[in-house]
Amino acid sequence: MAQKQAVGDDTRADHHDGLEASHRGDAAAMPMLAAALAAAVDAGDRRHAALASAALLIEGQLRSTFHGFREHIERLAIARDARFRWRSLDDELLALAGLLIGLLFAVPGDGFIDDCAARVIALLGGDVDVNLAFAAGRVLMFYAQPRENQVLMQRVYATLQPSMKNEALAPHRLASYLAHWARVVRYAKDPRQADAVLRETRRLADAHGLDNIRYWLALHDVEMALPSRNVAEAERALAVAEACADHARLGDMPKLEFIKTKVATLKGDGDRAVVHAARATAFAHELEFPPPPLAVYLVNEAQARLAVGESAAALALMREAAPLAPLAFADEIDDMIALIEADDAIAAGRDDGRDRLAAAWARIRERRFYDTFDGYPAFGARLCALALVHGVEVDFVRSLIDARGIAPPRDAPETWPWPVRIEALGGFTVFRHGVPLAFEGKAQKKPIELLQVLVALGGRGVAKDTLRAHLWPESVDTAPGALDVLVSRARKLVDDALAIRVEEGRIGFDPARVWLDVWAFDRDVEALQQAMNARANPAATDVDALAQRLVARYRGPFLGNAEPSRWSLPARDRWQARLRRSLADAGRHYAVRGDHARAATLYERVLEEDSLAEDLYRRLMRAYLAMGEPAEAARVYRRCRDMLSVQLGIPPSAETEAVFRSIYAG
Repeated sequence: MAQKQAVGDDTRADHHDGLEASHRGDAAAMPMLAAALAAAVDAGDRRHAALASAALLIEGQLRSTFHGFREHIERLAIARDARFRWRSLDDELLALAGLLIGLLFAVPGDGFIDDCAARVIALLGGDVDVNLAFAAGRVLMFYAQPRENQVLMQRVYATLQPSMKNEALAPHRLASYLAHWARVVRYAKDPRQADAVLRETRRLADAHGLDNIRYWLALHDVEMALPSRNVAEAERALAVAEACADHARLGDMPKLEFIKTKVATLKGDGDRAVVHAARATAFAHELEFPPPPLAVYLVNEAQARLAVGESAAALALMREAAPLAPLAFADEIDDMIALIEADDAIAAGRDDGRDRLAAAWARIRERRFYDTFDGYPAFGARLCALALVHGVEVDFVRSLIDARGIAPPRDAPETWPWPVRIEALGGFTVFRHGVPLAFEGKAQKKPIELLQVLVALGGRGVAKDTLRAHLWPESVDTAPGALDVLVSRARKLVDDALAIRVEEGRIGFDPARVWLDVWAFDRDVEALQQAMNARANPAATDVDALAQRLVARYRGPFLGNAEPSRWSLPARDRWQARLRRSLADAGRHYAVRGDHARAATLYERVLEEDSLAEDLYRRLMRAYLAMGEPAEAARVYRRCRDMLSVQLGIPPSAETEAVFRSIYAG
């Protein structure tokens, strides 16, 4: 009897020492707890085997090491019985918290989860070890967050907050709790509190040399850089994460490869993203990730494969992930599967493409779900654009774009809800969320001029020196800081601090937040040329639609009737010349194909812009002759003759005269 008691005391001491190492963040915690478990099992000590398993579940989840989770859960079967009497509240809290985290990750559908969480909550405010309380508090966040139970999360925080200054609280245990709490409050749209919590977490990590917390913070910094597409910050944070990662902590590896996938995707390197995503999935399988986290890694790889056009592989991975995920996440995966199938159907030109798209978006709208594309915003942007093009759930899709800040794809339709729209052809108007801004007073003159100069110079990556030379042509010694002040004023003018980007000595509009009609005009010019140059004979309706869109887009010369300046005249001439050349080419395209009526319409439109284009008069005369309308051809000749005489004081050329004589030759 004495020998059995001694063995029990030894296993309890081993378990206690391992738990203390876990609170400190000591790498030896896992092997110590494993040894304690082995000793308890050998001794037939069911109670201490359960406690060692509970501690291994908590520590394993923290380190993303999931070996033996189901066996540990089985050893904790005694914790399901509310009548079982533990020797202390600490033992009971440890057992229930360990069981809860195990069930959440390995058996998320277990019916005991809610009862288990309720019992942990009841114990949390009792006379329990402070480190164990914070470990249990972190576990409760994993329970409450996916259920969007803000009341419970705030209750946990309020219960633990008074103990944060307790000298017995290990810095690692506190930092681990705060790191996750920061994520919770940011998800709850409280960025100010999240930033404050992160500052305290960083202080603890730096003050106590907590490399695993530094590693987590670096991964967090990468994630924060992704939505704003800040490649430099993402790469900086990734370098810190790699420096802090410990290859002996195997759980670090899948996370690192996972976040490398996101950075590669951000940089547009789809092939590298697939490599990192496949490695992350392989690590997850090797480390025996339970179903919910494994589903996340499968979806991550699926999203990476979407980026390189491997939709079949992506669908297979999504379908593998769906039954592994918790209900809410499974719904999101089902949404992605439906959208991929719709995208494939539309790309293949199938008749059911739009119906599939409408059904997929209707499901998302009914759930009012806004997080579907967080993992792969580029795919989300394409599907949002498709929905707008096909008139599917337009209001909801626009609200989703606004809510998640989804950046538009290059070919986004004009119905995309850019925060700022600038129209400069035929006048100058700035729209903020569709409402034109009223510019009044001299104080706004210079910021407006900055916007106009930026548009005139292409709107992207304009050198600061070039801008200064145009904005202050008579003041070469203008202080460099004056332009920075002007940029700040222009941002306030358009009521969008992110609309104008300043990077490496260059200034431009952010295409994710600003739409310019001149950019859309240039894209239409390019699309029209591509349609006419297509190897296959392009359908007349395609060329006609593009030409008509170009005509509608060009509402008039750059800045309309505004008094021209040194910087606006080249821009005015450039876009006018592009219109003339594009429509003239389209007219020739139709003339070659015998569609002289369409050709004539386009030539007439070009002459509205350039009344001295003698070659266009000749083309128009020939078009009317081909249509059997010699009187119209003669009218065009007289118009050409009068314009050249009045404007230039010269007669028509011999070639034009020859076309005119041909009217009466036959």
